[in-house]
Amino acid sequence: AKSISVGASGGIFGLIGACLADIISNWGLLFSECVDDDDDYGDEKKNRRSACQNINILLWLAFDIFINIVIGLTPLIDNFTHLGGMFFGFLCGLSTMKRVSHEFFGMEKHWL
Repeated sequence: AKSISVGASGGIFGLIGACLADIISNWGLLFSECVDDDDDYGDEKKNRRSACQNINILLWLAFDIFINIVIGLTPLIDNFTHLGGMFFGFLCGLSTMKRVSHEFFGMEKHWL
């Protein structure tokens, strides 16, 4: 029996895929100590706090993807729409998002 799958979940997974593309494109800046300019903490505490926040965000994103794929294993839910939306959202994100440079944060890139 052929049926049509309708819903917003493919679009939501497309946004998750675009978010993943942004994270991968700017991975070098994700854990950079100069990106977070919160002056309430010392340098060591600030770097540790910023890295923990970024890791926390990555873990929640992975958890969200995992839970939605597990939910997609139930009957009458199209997991191919979820994965297809995430794949095409990832491709659209890679093709349209601008990579953020170090100069955007006022950092100069020093080569060793």
